[in-house]
Amino acid sequence: MSVESIELLADRCLLPGFTGTEPPDWVRRRAAAGIGGFCLFARNIVSPEQVEHLCSTLHAESPGLVIAIDEEGGDVTRLEASTGSSYPGNLALGVAGDAGLTRAVARSIGMDLARAGIDMNLAPVADVNSNPLNPIVGVRSFGSNASAAAEQTAAWVEGLQSAGVGACVKHFPGHGDTSVDSHLALPVVGEDPPAAALLPFRAAIAAGARAVMSGHVVVRSVDAAPATISAAVMTRMLRSELGFAGLAVTDGLEMQAITRELAIAEAAVRAIAAGCDLVCVGGGLADEATAISLRDALAAAVHAGSLSEERLVEAASHVSSFAAWRSRQPRQSEIPDREVGLVAARRALRIDGHVRVDDDALVIQLDPEQSIAAGYIPWGVSEPLAHRGVRISTVILRDARAAVERHLAEAAGRTVVLTVRDLHRHPWQLAIADSVLSRRPDTCGGGDAALSEEVHSHAARLDGMGEVELLELMNDEDGNAIAAVRAQIPSLAHAIDQIAGRIKNGGRLHYFGSGTSGRLATLDAAECAPTFGVDPQLVIAHAAADGEAEDDRDLGVSEARSAGLTTRDTLVAVSASGSTAYVLGAVEHGRTSGVLIVAVTCAPGSMLGRVADIAIEVAVGPEVIAGSTRLKAGTAQKVALNMLSTGVFTRLGHTYRGRMVGVTAANAKQRGRALRLVVDVTGAGETAASDALAQAHGNAKIAVLMLRCRLSTVDAEARLSAARGDLAAALGERRHA
Repeated sequence: MSVESIELLADRCLLPGFTGTEPPDWVRRRAAAGIGGFCLFARNIVSPEQVEHLCSTLHAESPGLVIAIDEEGGDVTRLEASTGSSYPGNLALGVAGDAGLTRAVARSIGMDLARAGIDMNLAPVADVNSNPLNPIVGVRSFGSNASAAAEQTAAWVEGLQSAGVGACVKHFPGHGDTSVDSHLALPVVGEDPPAAALLPFRAAIAAGARAVMSGHVVVRSVDAAPATISAAVMTRMLRSELGFAGLAVTDGLEMQAITRELAIAEAAVRAIAAGCDLVCVGGGLADEATAISLRDALAAAVHAGSLSEERLVEAASHVSSFAAWRSRQPRQSEIPDREVGLVAARRALRIDGHVRVDDDALVIQLDPEQSIAAGYIPWGVSEPLAHRGVRISTVILRDARAAVERHLAEAAGRTVVLTVRDLHRHPWQLAIADSVLSRRPDTCGGGDAALSEEVHSHAARLDGMGEVELLELMNDEDGNAIAAVRAQIPSLAHAIDQIAGRIKNGGRLHYFGSGTSGRLATLDAAECAPTFGVDPQLVIAHAAADGEAEDDRDLGVSEARSAGLTTRDTLVAVSASGSTAYVLGAVEHGRTSGVLIVAVTCAPGSMLGRVADIAIEVAVGPEVIAGSTRLKAGTAQKVALNMLSTGVFTRLGHTYRGRMVGVTAANAKQRGRALRLVVDVTGAGETAASDALAQAHGNAKIAVLMLRCRLSTVDAEARLSAARGDLAAALGERRHA
């Protein structure tokens, strides 16, 4: 094949961006020369009429050109970047849970795009947001339930494509269980993409999705390379295993997940070789020189033999097949139903308590930096409230140094409305929200306060109670806490089963907590070794110091990283409020390490409970003294941790018939206890039992095996070791494994 022919094929595999609201000369020239397409951004759009003119100008140069855009609804919109989208994003649609409504929303978006002349929408996001601390997916996902996300993804694809615009489902093979933004660094998924993460992609393919976008993520057990440049992912998994035959598009190649390790031209060659068909670039590198360098790199790779000519031909043919499909779609004359966006948003709304906004209000808007994928999109409730006739003053806060007390003082007698974004991911927001809610409990729109912070129904009488009445009240409340723990037995049992299995395989148990929760976790961890005879390094407590340490998310991340967590370990996160920054930071790192996350909290529905694999959520209600989690919240956590560790080590055979056989006699009291235990379990006399204990160096399990099975010390030790310390198993008795 000639040099010119190879360059034409290489050009066909490019999807660059450009600046300006009119196509520059180089864009028109490259379009006429047969480039694959162009990706539009907010910088290219000022009005529906202008973007329609822009697209018609480009298509006039090349009818087979593919014009693409990110129009997800919600946070990610290009057509309505100056005002915010008319349509809710994926999470809102997932909360509404109506596939028909999702289909209608996507069809309306598709009609907007089709009327503008856009061919491909780089949407929907099909990632299952299994890590709520994910900084880039979040509300762009339909949620953390894979089956529900699959149903919603398929409906979105069907709705969009019914309007004649091709869907490009992203980010294959799943960006949901990551805690790194691929615009800034390379995320790593610890294990195989589970069947759950692939479910939405399978559903999208079954629904006829015309395109799939790669994710810049590493799946360690599949390939050390990012998915975009991995043939194991983009060819074997996507094409062979999932049966996808459409167009494979890269995520933006200039993102640092790729360019930190590779030159962008090399990345383009490796992406096409891996099975991608269309190289997307131009969010940052939006110039002709970039497009030419990528074309030349692809052509040179074919000549050098590092990229096969057949693969380049196949990639270009996939681009042309997509363009041909788009050309066969009827022109849209139907007017989009913009009301459907409002209907869907209302369906997703959740209201707790009595919400009333008077005619004069202060809006406190906590405004974290928005993701690169979204850019800055107007948001908040100030404008809608003003349209309803409310006199509004708005304070926008962007860090914890803001003097919120002054604003609240000035708002005396007025309604206070607090609006937040990604509250769980920003400790400064949590700090401000707590401050606002503690000073103005009547605030509208605030996040959930911990139940322990609420005022008890007997609080007004507390100071006047006699000692007996006060103690009876406290005792009653502790009894309620115990009952609340009992309601969590199914979750506790599930956690015990999972933790025991991991310890059997060489894992460790790590507690993370702060304040009272941290001290209770430390106590439980410290008691495991002397009670059950296990290695003191098997159960480890990590507790933040009192004061500001518990607000330090980075400290939690750092201490979890220093703990050397492995995929066999369990992280038990203990926080009465379910929102402690130190604990959430530890959990954030734990998820990247593949550990099992178990939450113990007294705040049902808290962020900690939502990020955990297993949530033990003990609803204790308001404390007798508001905010004092050393009372019944402490009782509940102590009981739950006791049950958890005792259940685990009983399951693992470190007790025997209700006795502490794991104890090693190290003092007079323990020697007496061990002697009585051995006599009781074996029926031997005190002299024989004492001799066996002496030979076993005080280890009651070894002494029991020696007497019951008539073994030498060495043989008894070997048998117990083979049974992984399980005395009943070493004795050959049947027991629950």
